[in-house]
Amino acid sequence: MKRSTYVLNILVVLILSSMHTWTFAADIQVAADRGSISLDESFNLVFSSSGKVDGDPDFSPLKKDFEVLGTRTSSHVSIINGKKTSEKKWIVSLLPKHSGEITIPAISFGRDKSQATVVTVKQSGDDREKGREIFIEVETSADSVYVQQQLGVTVRVYRSISVANATLSPLTVSGVNTFVENVT
Repeated sequence: MKRSTYVLNILVVLILSSMHTWTFAADIQVAADRGSISLDESFNLVFSSSGKVDGDPDFSPLKKDFEVLGTRTSSHVSIINGKKTSEKKWIVSLLPKHSGEITIPAISFGRDKSQATVVTVKQSGDDREKGREIFIEVETSADSVYVQQQLGVTVRVYRSISVANATLSPLTVSGVNTFVENVT
């Protein structure tokens, strides 16, 4: 009886001591920031992982079907009731080179890889947009607001030409006392 307990304890110790060398592939999700993408507009492709990835991403396969306008990262860590969770995102701004169903290939993060996915890029928008190289669309979250109510304002810049070092002026509101905070 004691011999079988001794053998069992040795097996448990061996298994536990070897567990620290086990590695698990990170789960990397990928999604476009919106469902409708037109040929003449840029969009963001968001890669996110809640686990540690093996290395830096290689976004060069995207250059086949897209102009890569820029990349940025964001990290989020939260501790709730002593449990730590973290998430890292890589946001890649892209401009499609052609319309149709485009397969986003699996992107390597060292030995880890994202899943391949498909985005549908439509031809340019309606007739009012055709012939314009740059135009801006502004949308508000409500038609009217109460005192101290939050109002969301979304500004979209559509372009069909390359623009280097372009910036938008901060939103200004006249005639009322306001507090404006930019959210990206």
